[in-house]
Amino acid sequence: MFVGSVCVLLSGALYGITPLITMFLYDGGLNTITVNFYRYLFVLPIIILLIIFKRQSLKISKEDLYKMIFKVAVPSILTNLLLAGSYNFINTGTATSLHFLYPVVVILICVYFYHEKLNKAIISAVILVIIAMGLFIIGNIDGDMIGIMMAALSSITYAIYILQVEKTRANRLPPLVFSFYLSLITSISMILVSFFIEPLYIAISIDQISLFIVLGITTLFALSLFQFGSKKLGSKLCALLSLSEPITSVIVGIIFLNEALLLNKVLGSILIIVAIMIVTYRK
Repeated sequence: MFVGSVCVLLSGALYGITPLITMFLYDGGLNTITVNFYRYLFVLPIIILLIIFKRQSLKISKEDLYKMIFKVAVPSILTNLLLAGSYNFINTGTATSLHFLYPVVVILICVYFYHEKLNKAIISAVILVIIAMGLFIIGNIDGDMIGIMMAALSSITYAIYILQVEKTRANRLPPLVFSFYLSLITSISMILVSFFIEPLYIAISIDQISLFIVLGITTLFALSLFQFGSKKLGSKLCALLSLSEPITSVIVGIIFLNEALLLNKVLGSILIIVAIMIVTYRK
């Protein structure tokens, strides 16, 4: 339990860094498709080297490959496109606040579709999360309604991704193998999607390559830690513990983007920490 909790908390913290890097890449003229393509492409050589070093095999069954493509990768890809794309219409504060409603969506799906029962700790944590997200949203809701809808939908697709990782038992795969296939499928999908949504830019600068390497390594560790944590904890606890992500985003915004330390964000972060403590203390 403890190891799984730490893994998910660290995964959320790593994901909290990605909006900062993504915004730097957008400022350099890249679009959503290009950012997501190179983000996962640069992960692949690192994974292959690690797999060779650890003498692991990339072989998986046809059934596992099918699940990875249609049940795990699809909601993950949609989440990346929706959330990263929403940054073009609304500010990152609005987008991330709406996206971080996914723990509530996970729990609602578990209750209504999988008929799982909730204990008092989970219910208390959900209430605190809803209040916390409301505090984060205060003063942030602005911009185009398209961006707001995209960010809100990303919370649903990410909730589906979290559940599918557990329900399809994709979390039983070795973390490096899981990350390899998810990254490979995502990269290929970005090429296909580029023919219909927006072009894929092949030429990138040295500075952008450096950022993609950092983003790739961050993504690899975040994916692996979350998948391992999911195996230990289950989807509901994973969704709640991964809320270390918005706290990291607040800290990163203050340090690197000179954002103001607002009272609503402080209170929201405190409520998230309390929610995390409630669900972990019970175990």
